[in-house]
Amino acid sequence: SRTPMQVPPGEDRWALAELYMQLPGDWPIDQLHDPRWNWPLRWLVKIANYPRVHQTWLGGGFTIIANGDPPKPLGPNTRMTCWMLYASDSLQRSDGREVPIYRVTPIYTEERDLESREGIPALMRAFERHSVPFIVDIDRPNAGGPG
Repeated sequence: SRTPMQVPPGEDRWALAELYMQLPGDWPIDQLHDPRWNWPLRWLVKIANYPRVHQTWLGGGFTIIANGDPPKPLGPNTRMTCWMLYASDSLQRSDGREVPIYRVTPIYTEERDLESREGIPALMRAFERHSVPFIVDIDRPNAGGPG
């Protein structure tokens, strides 16, 4: 939130941002040398640096970032292939400027496809039906299929 992103005209409220991700309490944080456990943090850094490196922005209040096309797993121990960034809150800087806070959550390709076909509300309803946690859960059910 120190360096503004390059946003399109009229999107100034999204120029600054903070990111956060929730890991479960039993995540082996002491094993960050192991790719099975460091991929969430590597991706968080990659997402945070992307707008600066590519002279762009995170895209407003809701964004999905796929790991390639077709999407590949985000890490060696998960089938999830995309990240959902959802501006779930904001904070106010000392200069009075509001800064959106993006919750970063891994999702499956089918969930990305559901959002693409039917929109954000349909994806959120599917998450609610399947009790999808907004923490990193490498074994959670896929909410993008029928049901």
